[in-house]
Amino acid sequence: MIEQKPKKSNSLSIVFALILGILATSLVFQNNKNIEINLWFWQVKSSFVLILGLVFFLGMLIALLSMSGRLLRKKRELKKCRKEIQRLQDTLKELSKKDGEAEKKVSTD
Repeated sequence: MIEQKPKKSNSLSIVFALILGILATSLVFQNNKNIEINLWFWQVKSSFVLILGLVFFLGMLIALLSMSGRLLRKKRELKKCRKEIQRLQDTLKELSKKDGEAEKKVSTD
């Protein structure tokens, strides 16, 4: 079987996430005003933070949906490669076994 390296925890990404969380919290507490959004014939009045969170969520959803096709294709390719590796490993074991039997046969003759 293929050996996999253990994953290291990335402290830089944790620090970045903490800084981003602090900035988001600061944004929430400093911008609690109601704003009005006009888009064609729609008009929405709501908290700035609520609208900002909704827009962020929709952006993340669109990004995930746009990446999903590529991720599924890569997953299928990975599964196919793993099956091929397993088939090749089985073939190698069979050839090694046959080679060992042939050597035993030659040594006994």
